Amino acid sequence: MLLTSDNINIYGIIGWPVKDSLSPLLQNSAFKHLKLNSIYTKFPVKSTNLQQSISGLRALSIKGANITMPYKEKVCSKLDSLSEEAALIGAVNTVHNKDNKLIGYNTDGKGFYKALKSANMDL
Repeated sequence: MLLTSDNINIYGIIGWPVKDSLSPLLQNSAFKHLKLNSIYTKFPVKSTNLQQSISGLRALSIKGANITMPYKEKVCSKLDSLSEEAALIGAVNTVHNKDNKLIGYNTDGKGFYKALKSANMDL
């Protein structure tokens, strides 16, 4: 699918540093395979610019972002709402821009649990 700027969905990873992140390679490969008009990029954000970068997600209609270290805890107070898991854990690794509201999620716990379960670990 040809990416067009008229209706492209933009996603990314926010952190510092993110230069070595493989997330764009993985996500863009999935978007291409699924023929989605979407792109995933790196957002290298220094701590002094975290609030502006979160506000920028909304202002630029960026659909979502993964949050990496060192911001998983700091970003919680900058969002409109948190999922039950994110609130309980006190950290966010995924932000979804839904109807111009930024919602924080934490999928780390579920992913870790599923990995242990698939390895037949006693839980």
